[in-house]
Amino acid sequence: MAADEAGRYKEALYLMGNVYLRTKETADARPYYEKILKYYESDPLAVPANYNIGEMEYSKSGYKSAAGFYHKALSLLSVRIRLK
Repeated sequence: MAADEAGRYKEALYLMGNVYLRTKETADARPYYEKILKYYESDPLAVPANYNIGEMEYSKSGYKSAAGFYHKALSLLSVRIRLK
């Protein structure tokens, strides 16, 4: 896949996840975010993807799991800030 196609693909994954999240269809949103984490784990979009999954876990009282996703989001964000 060409770089511009990969960029559009990961953005489409994120947008689709957001569409489902905003309509409260979290079960449909999660796989899109998980694909971002699987294929683009260090990409800037991995920060909000981790955060959004954390929010989904938190809303189901999955506090420990949510904390793991929040931690990962913060870790990725910290790395990005240090690199600048």
